Amino acid sequence: MVTTLELLHAERQTQDVEEAQPPFRSLDEVRSFITGTQPAPIVNISLEMCRLHLEEHNDKWRLELYESLDVSCRGKYAFGLTLWKSRNASLNKFEYQQGFCYRFDKVHSVKALYGNLVGSIQIRQHLRANPLVIFEASDDLNPGTGPIGQLL
Repeated sequence: MVTTLELLHAERQTQDVEEAQPPFRSLDEVRSFITGTQPAPIVNISLEMCRLHLEEHNDKWRLELYESLDVSCRGKYAFGLTLWKSRNASLNKFEYQQGFCYRFDKVHSVKALYGNLVGSIQIRQHLRANPLVIFEASDDLNPGTGPIGQLL
């Protein structure tokens, strides 16, 4: 018979493995992960993407995210993320600015819904809304100009 301590230890090991995985930065990576593994709804991933559009509802926010370095994806739907609001109203402060890139942790229920990539986050603590600093790619002819903070 499995003890409670053994169950907690196994759950902690699963969480450590989950936290050690690097975040997805590309829609192709997310799509291949979803189609290749068919993850269960309890599997969590992390995303580093930029906020494009936001809709607020009574119980949730719906975000459209795009890849930070893919210029062709900036004008089209890329990843649909649902942030379910908490019953604790003090946690429901939305500070993500349009066009800036953020890291979204503990995204679950990821799937391809009619070809569109979607996932959800449950708000259980204050959300970290610190924009990521993304540097432009550079080569010998066109050196990078430094950090990209928002859409141009």
